[in-house]
Amino acid sequence: MARLVLNSFHGGAPTAPADPFGLTKREQEILNRLVAGDTYKVMAEALCISVHTVNNHIRHIYDKLRVNSRGEAVAKVIGVDSP
Repeated sequence: MARLVLNSFHGGAPTAPADPFGLTKREQEILNRLVAGDTYKVMAEALCISVHTVNNHIRHIYDKLRVNSRGEAVAKVIGVDSP
């Protein structure tokens, strides 16, 4: 997953065959945008969905990653130990 995030910053193609957390493609897109620092509104506009839908996806992402915040999710994805 960390490789996916890093490749998104460098414009490279994702190389990981599957998501270890069981995220859908849309959840992966939103998680990558979370890591990039996008707001919910920016995500919604870029993905042509509502802010409410972004919020629902993020809630599912947090459940699947077993985290409670954006910071914890980003830390888990990039492999940093969170407090």
